[in-house]
Amino acid sequence: MKKLLPSLLLIPVLLFTSCKDNESTPPSATEEDLIGAWTGAIGDYEIFINDQSLADFFGSQQAAEFFLGFLDFSEDDITSATGSVEFLSNNTYIASSPDTPDSETEGTWEIRQNGTVLVLDEGTSNEASLEVVSISESQLVFKLEQSQPTDDLNFDGQDDTVTVTGEIILTK
Repeated sequence: MKKLLPSLLLIPVLLFTSCKDNESTPPSATEEDLIGAWTGAIGDYEIFINDQSLADFFGSQQAAEFFLGFLDFSEDDITSATGSVEFLSNNTYIASSPDTPDSETEGTWEIRQNGTVLVLDEGTSNEASLEVVSISESQLVFKLEQSQPTDDLNFDGQDDTVTVTGEIILTK
């Protein structure tokens, strides 16, 4: 699980929130759509272990909350996070969060699959692919699903996989 914490800490930088999928023609983004400074806040997300909810994996909601508390991690850590990201024309970005005002995260970005996917930090341990859910002149919504192998969490002798899903909403 310690391997997953850096990925979970990236969530505030990426700014998750909830939105419904558009079932008509998939929205597509261009580089010009993305370039600029964006802000946002985190909303709905889910955490799964081996494709099971935390409550199912640990046997109860109380056990799942104890597990998150043991990690010093709560829903408020994600849902209260805010931040900003600036996508630059040279396909790099700079992200920051008021929770860590003295640090900025820098990386690379690229629009792929006819504008339906944003790839961040390709080839690094922080690589993420974000599906474009909706786009307008002042708002971008992305969907994310990120999985990471971790140590045996329930002492059954097998390593586990933790998956975080959620959506990101950015506004100009």
